[in-house]
Amino acid sequence: MWLPTGEAVENATKLIKDGQRTWVNGTNRYAKFYKLDYFCKMIWEIHIYLGTAAITEKSNYNYPIGERHPFLLYLKANRESEYNHVDAEQVVSRSGLDGIQFSKVGKLDPAMVNNEEKREYYDNAMKNGSTLILYTKPV
Repeated sequence: MWLPTGEAVENATKLIKDGQRTWVNGTNRYAKFYKLDYFCKMIWEIHIYLGTAAITEKSNYNYPIGERHPFLLYLKANRESEYNHVDAEQVVSRSGLDGIQFSKVGKLDPAMVNNEEKREYYDNAMKNGSTLILYTKPV
């Protein structure tokens, strides 16, 4: 199978970051076209982080400061990359959460994105880099 390289990869990566959905023309002599969604799935995957964190005064959530809540983070990562707890923690803390504790981490199998809600979380993470779900029931 032919895979785009060089300038085609750079252009596609820029389009992905910009959230555009279009066709990418590879620089290979076969000049094949790849739909951006397919190309995106070839180079990216979603890492899932499950944990708890405390609400801070910087948070936009309507929960008492200091109250701990479970969260689920969908984080876009390069395919076959190691889990990056530092990046995950930065994403969670930007939402006004602190005292972050991870309890589980894994890679999301796209075949498991089998309902509309999960599809929305997955697509948002692929487009914007992450999706953070904060559960309402405190721990």
